Amino acid sequence: MTLIIDTKNSKSATKHSTYNLFTVSENELLEIKELVEQLKEVTDDFESPDFLKRARTFGYRLPERLVEYLSAFRYSNGSPGAILIRGIDFSDSGRTPMSMEESRLAKRNTDSDLLLILMSSILGDVFGWSSQRGGDIINDVFPLQANEREQLSTGSTVDLAFHTEEAFHPYRADYVGLTCIRNHEQAPTRLGSLKSFELSPATKEVLLQDRFIFEKDKNFENEEGTDEPESVLFGASNDPYLRIDPAFMQVVSGDEVGQNALNEIALQLNVNLEDVYFQSGDFCFIDNYFLVHGRKAFKPLYDGTGRWLKRVNITTDLRKSRAFRSDSDSRVITSTKY
Repeated sequence: MTLIIDTKNSKSATKHSTYNLFTVSENELLEIKELVEQLKEVTDDFESPDFLKRARTFGYRLPERLVEYLSAFRYSNGSPGAILIRGIDFSDSGRTPMSMEESRLAKRNTDSDLLLILMSSILGDVFGWSSQRGGDIINDVFPLQANEREQLSTGSTVDLAFHTEEAFHPYRADYVGLTCIRNHEQAPTRLGSLKSFELSPATKEVLLQDRFIFEKDKNFENEEGTDEPESVLFGASNDPYLRIDPAFMQVVSGDEVGQNALNEIALQLNVNLEDVYFQSGDFCFIDNYFLVHGRKAFKPLYDGTGRWLKRVNITTDLRKSRAFRSDSDSRVITSTKY
């Protein structure tokens, strides 16, 4: 399915191989700013259960063309696998955190937080993990000196290998939402689409079988996991979904056929990666069932002006994780079953 957007009275949406670019018009920006100011009078906590239950209603008050664009993306089935919304500026973000403690202490309900919640609400419901950033719904993504060479979002001086978000977890996000506060280092985010290439029938057949072990990353070390093999491709065999994280997965011991199939899809994804240079004010939404994402290495700035993104996880079915949330209003998935 090709995503078709009505672009009358504003700049056109631009299509790339893995994402479409949508530019907010000047009139739409004025509408957005007016809505932001109105909603700041409603609450000072955009992550509260009460506000999150009303977020979709508020989200539909965004400019009509933007709402239609986000709605169409939800049903685009991976074509495109991501959308980039550009043309919104922030003035209240402050300095980039330089530690997790600073991130928590400096937690602000800013324009970027509000808009990320509102846009995400058109796609589904936002949620957090108890084992990640203390269960925060909105996660700050910035370089940490201690994690420079780690395969984590807080790494910097090594490439963050491509992956689907939380590939190991049954309640992983359907979509990942990002907004860029600043990216002076021009560190490119990398996107790769399952729809950018054709796998051989034999390889696809192997990848649809339960032959692969998905491991937890360091954010989830205290959670119980499973060593049960699962498939890389799933859903309809003629148009499958994808989960893959080469840095945190392996084949069942001795499975040479599985290893060869994993090598082939990893190679195809890698050679088809597309670099995206986020600008301040960009919003990006990634379909976690069709796209992988990562980041190239960069030289971090530890002076309060460094690269800073904000991230949310989005599910289209909040009920499926109910047994691992403390109550029906909670948006935090825990490692404990209730």
